[in-house]
Amino acid sequence: MVGDRYPRESVPDALRVATVTTAPAAIGVPFVKIVRIDAPPEVPPGTAIHIVAEIEGSGVAGRTSDVRVSIAGIDMGRASHVWTAARERWRASFDAVPVGDPPYVVRVAGDDVRAVVVDARRRPLRVEVYEPRPSWASTFVRRALEADPRFQVASVSVTSRGIASRAGDAVSLADPRLDASDVVVIGGLDRLTAADARALDRVMRERGGAVVLLPDARLDAGPARDLIPVELKERLLERPTKLATRAPSPPFEASELLVPDPRYVGRVLSDAPDQDPRYVGRVLSDPPDQPGPKGPGLQIGTLLDPPDQPGPKGPGLQIGTRLPGPKGPGLLDTIASTRPAQQIIASTTGDDAAPVVVSVPRGYGRLVWSGAMDAWRFRANDDGAFDRFWQSTIAGLALQAPAPIDVRVEPSFLEPRETGDVIVRLRSRPVGDAPPVSAAVDGTPIRLRPDPEAGVFRSTFIARDTPGLSRVDVRVDGTSPQSASATIVVENDAHRVDPGLRAALSMLATSHGGIDVTPDRIDAIERWASATVAAPTTTVRRYPMRSAWWIAPFAACLAGEWWMRRRAGQR
Repeated sequence: MVGDRYPRESVPDALRVATVTTAPAAIGVPFVKIVRIDAPPEVPPGTAIHIVAEIEGSGVAGRTSDVRVSIAGIDMGRASHVWTAARERWRASFDAVPVGDPPYVVRVAGDDVRAVVVDARRRPLRVEVYEPRPSWASTFVRRALEADPRFQVASVSVTSRGIASRAGDAVSLADPRLDASDVVVIGGLDRLTAADARALDRVMRERGGAVVLLPDARLDAGPARDLIPVELKERLLERPTKLATRAPSPPFEASELLVPDPRYVGRVLSDAPDQDPRYVGRVLSDPPDQPGPKGPGLQIGTLLDPPDQPGPKGPGLQIGTRLPGPKGPGLLDTIASTRPAQQIIASTTGDDAAPVVVSVPRGYGRLVWSGAMDAWRFRANDDGAFDRFWQSTIAGLALQAPAPIDVRVEPSFLEPRETGDVIVRLRSRPVGDAPPVSAAVDGTPIRLRPDPEAGVFRSTFIARDTPGLSRVDVRVDGTSPQSASATIVVENDAHRVDPGLRAALSMLATSHGGIDVTPDRIDAIERWASATVAAPTTTVRRYPMRSAWWIAPFAACLAGEWWMRRRAGQR
């Protein structure tokens, strides 16, 4: 298969097809194009839209490109870049303030114009704060969320044996109604029970929610310690230090920290190595003066999802190796270079930089732990940076949590009479009989087909004839009927990002055993084909003695013997 763009239909990996691609950049015409725009599908009111645009330039070395973002014709941000290589990609980040009525059409303009649609989130960000004992760390995070109207906060604080204070519609961790919360914040970790830890693990793996652990003291053992997949050590500073954070979260201060311990060599211990190798437990440390397997430095664990549990399969968190010596890569560098799903939200700075607030995947959800134990003491500094950090971080986690019914339209930006796809995902992911699910576009019913993935349904539709807004309504009947909807924007000229441009074209050839060439190297295709494409070698078994033609020589030999015996007077 030879081409200069991605095929409209995906090529199955099992299909033995060698792909030869010809990059448009090789045609010799310089260009700058927008190949990808990352934006959330929806945002709550009063929240800026974080946009990351990826721009590719070819043959424009030394030239400066300007990119601007606009909503409703109002410029929201501008960025410039000087190209230095013959072929280069540049990522520009923007925070756009939504204006007008939703859905918001965000346009990114450079040499070309591309747009994405961001809808308004109508559900509140539901958070439950659970404290087995009162904790300052979780108390002030709760107060920061309660001061933000985007959040609906419920809390349970156990003040004494058998006595707890409750606010909002809070429930116990074992209550199935906890699934209504998008994020669960836990303080007072030393009082967390094994049953609580199992309930939190279920929230992440099955519900797809996020759990935030806020320790206020060192954790040496216990159920809460088992939830955190790394060895932590206490780092006490004489004066508070400002932690570097991921945009758009503001930096904040702390002086009592829990960071991964670089002095020990970690090893992964299976909880049941002889009985059940599917489960890989937490990392245990071998002090240098104690017996145990020694390695080159810190190897902080591998997490595997059990095959019978929902969630991504394969290696999980693999937190790098620290090389000895001042010139070796630091702990933060090795962690940052690992699996992209892991995020370092806040870290210390300097030569001994180490992660402090980390987010890792756990099944369908995420686990976040904060080592900034006393950051609440400095909550008034930098115009309330502590409050703004946790409001931004937990809002991002809540937006990632799946809704009970998730409705997606791909693409959500259509031209009149263009075909689109409706994808419906049910959070419960039923494994038995599928629940009755119905959908309609602007009141016209469409047929949903079950997907091989449990709880997923798909359908296609044709957009309206005239520009405007369309609405997809989905209803799930049963004992507890639920409904959800999504908005579609129809315009005469939908400047969408071509999905085929999201990855370098050479990746398609590499993943299918082919080559990526330029038009001036077409002869390389012939050499590659001669060396690669050959008739398959097969083994064929033959049984010549089973041929029917052997009857002829057999008959001739039998007749000759009879003639010779008759000549000799024998019978």
